Amino acid sequence: MTTFDIYESFKMLVNEEEAEFAQILSYFQERLLIENHYSKEMDRLSKKFAQMGGRQTRTINNSIISLLDETLNCTTEQGKVRIQLIKAIDLLFALKKQQDVTLRQMKDHVKPIAKSHSDLLSLSIPKSKQLYYKKAEMEIANIGNSEKLYKISKDVGGLEHAYREGIIHLEESRLQVMAAREVQKAQYGYIIKDRNVLLQQILSDFAHMQQIVLSKLTKNMEAFKLTTENINVDSDCELQIVQFHQCWPVAEQVYFEHFKNQVPAKGMIFGVPLSISCRHKPDLIPPLLKKLFDAIESRGMLFKLFKNVLGISVEGLYRVSGKMSDGENLRIQLEVDVNSVDLMDDTIDVHLLTGLVKSFFRDLPDPLIIFAPKERADYSAIPSSDERIIRIRQRMRSMPKEKQAVLKALISHLVNITNESSENKMTISNISLIFSAVLFSSQTEVIAEPAAVGWFGIPKAAPEPVPTLSSYDAMKKDLVLIVFVNYYRW
Repeated sequence: MTTFDIYESFKMLVNEEEAEFAQILSYFQERLLIENHYSKEMDRLSKKFAQMGGRQTRTINNSIISLLDETLNCTTEQGKVRIQLIKAIDLLFALKKQQDVTLRQMKDHVKPIAKSHSDLLSLSIPKSKQLYYKKAEMEIANIGNSEKLYKISKDVGGLEHAYREGIIHLEESRLQVMAAREVQKAQYGYIIKDRNVLLQQILSDFAHMQQIVLSKLTKNMEAFKLTTENINVDSDCELQIVQFHQCWPVAEQVYFEHFKNQVPAKGMIFGVPLSISCRHKPDLIPPLLKKLFDAIESRGMLFKLFKNVLGISVEGLYRVSGKMSDGENLRIQLEVDVNSVDLMDDTIDVHLLTGLVKSFFRDLPDPLIIFAPKERADYSAIPSSDERIIRIRQRMRSMPKEKQAVLKALISHLVNITNESSENKMTISNISLIFSAVLFSSQTEVIAEPAAVGWFGIPKAAPEPVPTLSSYDAMKKDLVLIVFVNYYRW
C-alpha cells in the first residue's frame, strides 16, 4: 500500500464522514417537509436511515436510530416540533459550511506530500538502487581489468552516494508524511468532536421537546431519551480514530542496503543529518559515535596497564590512517548492527576507529560547525584570549541542541586525547590541525568580490584575497578548535 494509496483511503474516510453528516442533515430537512404526511413519510425515513448503524456501532448512531423508531408514533402539536427542526437545521448548516472548508483544505494539504513520498518510494529509490547494484556487479566482473576498473569503481562510488542520498531524502519525506498525518489526525479529531457534540445537543433537545409534545407516548420517549443521555462523545471519537488508523497506518521506514552484504543498515549514521540520527536520543548523541569514543579511550587505558592494547596512547592517533578496505567493512558492520561489533577487540586496529570518527564528521551533509574561512581567519587574528572565549561561547549557544551535544562530546574526547600527548604525540595544536581539516574541509570556498570602480570609471585596486585556510601554513594559524579545547578544559 503506497503513500498515495493511503491518501486515497484517507480521502475516502473524509468523504464518508461528509456523506454521513450530510445524511443526518438531510433527515432533519426532510422531516420538516413531511410534517403533513408524518406517519407515512416517517416510516420511509426510518427504513432509509436504518443502515446508518451498520458502519460501526456508536452511541451517536444508536441514538439517531432510536429517534427514527420512536418518533413514528408522534402525531400531535407538530408546530412545536417544526420549530425545533428549523433550529436544528440552522445549527447543522452552519457547522457543515465551516467544516467543509476545513476538510477540503485537509485533503489539498495532504495530496502533494503523499504524492511526493509515493514517487520517491516507488520510482526514484528502486531505480537508484538498481543502477547502483548493476554497476557494482560490473565492478566485480572487471576486477582483473585495471583500465576499466578505475572508472567503474568511481561510478560505483557516485551511484552509492546517490542511493544513500535518496534514502535520506525518502526518510525526510516519510517524516513529512508522518507530521502531516499527526496534523490531519488532530484536525480530524476536532471536526468529529464538534459534530458529535452538536449532534448530542440537538438530539437531546429534540428528545426533550418530543417528550413534552408527546406526553401520551411517555414510555416510548423515555427509552429514546435514555439513548441520548448515554451518548459517550469520547468513546465515539476513539472509535472513529481507530478507523483513521486503519485507513492511514504508520509508514514503514526503508533502509539502505550496501551491495557487499545487502542487509538493511538499520543503524545507518554516516552521511545522515544530526537532526535525524540524534532524534529520540536522551543525550542527543548518536550511539555509534559514543561507542567509538569510549572504545578509543578505554583501549587506551588498557594500553597503559598492559601495554598490549592499542588505544589513546598510540603515537599518531587520528594522524595515522587504517587500512581502507578494513575500515569500509567495519563501517558496514556497524551500520547494520552497532551492538554486534566488539570495538574493544584488540584485533581491530584503533586507527580504523579514529578513521570512522573522522568519516562521521566529514560526511555530515550539514557541517557540525558553520565557520566560514574569512570568519575563522578574522577570529584567529583576535589578540585577546578572553574575547575569543566569549565569541566561541556565543557561537555555541546559537547552535541547535543536537549540534551542541555532539560538539561537546567531540571536544571532551579530544581533550582526553591531548591529555596523553606525552605518549601519543598528539598535542592540542596537532589534533586541532587534523580536525580543522575534517570539520571545515567543505567551507574553504573563496567568494569572488567584484572590483570597485572609482572616479571617472577608473578601477580601484583589487581587495586583498579572502584567506581560504586550506593551505598548511594557514591552517596552523586557525585557532578555532584550539580555543574550543581550551574552553572545555576551563
